[in-house]
Amino acid sequence: PLVAILLAPTLVQAQSPCDQFTFFASSVYYFPRQETNIFPVTVGTVAAFDCAVNPTTWPYSIPASQTAANSLFAIDSNGVITTRTVLDFESPLLINGRIDFVVEVRTGANPPPFTQVTVALSDVNDNPPAFQGTLPYNFLVPETSGSVPTNGTLAGTFTVRD
Repeated sequence: PLVAILLAPTLVQAQSPCDQFTFFASSVYYFPRQETNIFPVTVGTVAAFDCAVNPTTWPYSIPASQTAANSLFAIDSNGVITTRTVLDFESPLLINGRIDFVVEVRTGANPPPFTQVTVALSDVNDNPPAFQGTLPYNFLVPETSGSVPTNGTLAGTFTVRD
């Protein structure tokens, strides 16, 4: 019997992120922090890579359209995110003490590579209670038949907001 073997050229391509473009080490960065009255504070660091280029610094940025994030945070050429002001859980710029924003790295690509950043604050009791109404509070406890009120007798009420 006659056996024929046909050989055809085959191209196999292996792809890695390095073959494609600049990429971030993570697609989402999550930085839990405690609210603080100190600044600047380092929140965290993002990192972008490009195997074809070995830059000493990257032009990281928070897009101008992200006004709340830009008013709260700065990012340097090493990807280090720091606070521009105090981080307050009750800030109107945060939703339940949390803010989500984008960080880009300028490489000439359009659109630029980006990653999602979340900063989540834990609430600290940093606001003293506020007494409602006119101070001082005066309560009159009437004598009844010459007896002294017993322990637990309600003398009055007031409201405190915390």
